[in-house]
Amino acid sequence: MEIEAINLEEQVADMKVKLDKLSKESTKMVAQTKRKNEQIAKLVKKLENKSFKASNKGLGAEDSDKVSNHNVKFDNERNAKKDRSLCSKYVEQIQNLIANAVKAQLGGRSHKTHLYTKPYTKRIDALCMPHGYQPPKFQQFDGKGNPK
Repeated sequence: MEIEAINLEEQVADMKVKLDKLSKESTKMVAQTKRKNEQIAKLVKKLENKSFKASNKGLGAEDSDKVSNHNVKFDNERNAKKDRSLCSKYVEQIQNLIANAVKAQLGGRSHKTHLYTKPYTKRIDALCMPHGYQPPKFQQFDGKGNPK
């Protein structure tokens, strides 16, 4: 019984280490994608400014400022949406990894089967009874009288 507890503790500790490693990696990936998004946004702004300058030769200075301010706001909103969707994807991936690790730890049983757990270990459940063994007949408590 103690050996199983030690193994479970070791496995849980191992899972924690892996989870920490995954969270660090995902943080690095989020930071990296933010940097890439910022670089892309800068390049897009440069391209848009060049194209707007070419198309806005007939507009006044105030009109071109309004157009460029509108584009900056649009880019910021678009980048924020991308960041939120990437973060939610990473969180979802981490949750799936945790769920798979827990399922593997519990022998791949589905969530519905966790409602009942046997009061003894799998080793005892796997024992073979001798030929002709009859389990004792216990009287089930009906809620009346003395339960002992």
